[in-house]
Amino acid sequence: MAIRSRQAFFKLLAPLLSMVLRPLYADAQVRMVRQPEYLSAIIHGRNAVKTLLETADIPGIAIAVGIGNTVVWSEGFGYADLAKGTPVTPRTQFRIASVSKLLTAAAVGKMYEQGRIDLDADVRQYVPSWPDKCYTITPRQLAGHLGGIREYRMTDFTVKNIDGKRYRNAAEALSIFMEDSLVAPPGTKHNYTSLGYTLLEAAMEGASKESFIRYMKRNVLDPLGMKSTLPNHPDSLITRLSTLYAHDSKGGNKVIRNLQPTYKFAGGGYVSTAEDLARFGMAHLRPGFLKAPTLEMLFQSQYLNTGEATGVGIGWVNGSDPWGRRIVFHNGNQPGARPVLIVYPEHDLVIAITTNVTGIPDWVEGAAMCIADPFLRLMAGEKPEEDRSSAGTYLYRMGEETEGEENALTGSITLIAPADAADGYLGWMDGLPGDNLSVWPIADVVVWPSETVALAATQRGLFLLRWQKSPDGLYSGFFSYPDQHNRTITLPLYLTPSE
Repeated sequence: MAIRSRQAFFKLLAPLLSMVLRPLYADAQVRMVRQPEYLSAIIHGRNAVKTLLETADIPGIAIAVGIGNTVVWSEGFGYADLAKGTPVTPRTQFRIASVSKLLTAAAVGKMYEQGRIDLDADVRQYVPSWPDKCYTITPRQLAGHLGGIREYRMTDFTVKNIDGKRYRNAAEALSIFMEDSLVAPPGTKHNYTSLGYTLLEAAMEGASKESFIRYMKRNVLDPLGMKSTLPNHPDSLITRLSTLYAHDSKGGNKVIRNLQPTYKFAGGGYVSTAEDLARFGMAHLRPGFLKAPTLEMLFQSQYLNTGEATGVGIGWVNGSDPWGRRIVFHNGNQPGARPVLIVYPEHDLVIAITTNVTGIPDWVEGAAMCIADPFLRLMAGEKPEEDRSSAGTYLYRMGEETEGEENALTGSITLIAPADAADGYLGWMDGLPGDNLSVWPIADVVVWPSETVALAATQRGLFLLRWQKSPDGLYSGFFSYPDQHNRTITLPLYLTPSE
């Protein structure tokens, strides 16, 4: 298709995209904006969240950003309940799924500092009912998914129906898997497992001589003022929990029931707000709530017996954002929940996102990192430019220059000036193969002194494009997206302005 016809096509398609991709949404609910110097970053974040909300068909999202010891942005978008028209606010509670493991990690750190648990002892010291598996399994290994415990099986839900049974404590919940073989000798394989955290929970109850829920409340939640964070227990008074949704076969959102996971409070059984999670993350930016050596222990990667790093410490996953900044984080995925909490230890920033639909956005940590970027740049003294020379149509190519044309991803991207963005979008680009959308809206564009950053909103999440102008008038940079395991993949990006 010729460039002129592409431009005409985009102009023709814009109103249709507005109708299809932009259903009515609840007005954003802002709790606090305490530092006006971050207002431009908040505006960019709003652009990204609103477009993501609509493109991925997410009923509701809450987001909170903390810098130092202050929540600088906390806001709700969309609906906590679609049928009732109840908007998401900063007080809306969401299931936080496996982000609960970070709460458990903090409790482990507290218990360790109190001298109440030996992280390298045989877990049977604290859980006498655990059968002898011919190997020593330690609490440290369980917290880093190195204990050889299996993950869920479909029969756990279809035959045993573990979601339908009320377990009195973690020791009783061990009956789900205690007679099963280990998947590997402890320390030899990283095998992600929430059931391993059930065994860890039982060990913590044995070490503390009190229930996991009570210990968590007294030692983590109350000291940090996390009043909206509660176990998803049948007896808990969860008054502001969002309605839970899943996408149905027709692409709509259907209501699903709230399961009460009494078998996995440590591994995925809490509800919270994005703001509470941000407050929790800020407590990990510097010593205070936990001692400096404890923080280092929680964040530092564990190792296989071979010496290979696993990238997981005590609960916390190690990684970096697309700009190479170090992060520690955890996401979650449960029916009606797709949260993430990211801490930037060297940059004094925390970001939390909660949603109320199963598995969406697929690349939730990517969305969080994209939204965090403007805050981090402002903190470093970088200011966005008013220059809108990036507006226009470009042909793009993704892939190494040495690759053949048949292996490269090619298409076009059109960027428009904010004054021309009547529907809120800042442009469009051709959707990549395998996506259900043939055209991706551009949610945000920021021109920084060092590079231009654009965010494409897709059904999987926000994808990142960044480029610089070279002396020859061409543009080169990078395109970041997740692979099937949600690991960040970065491809070289080349843009050629159209005539």
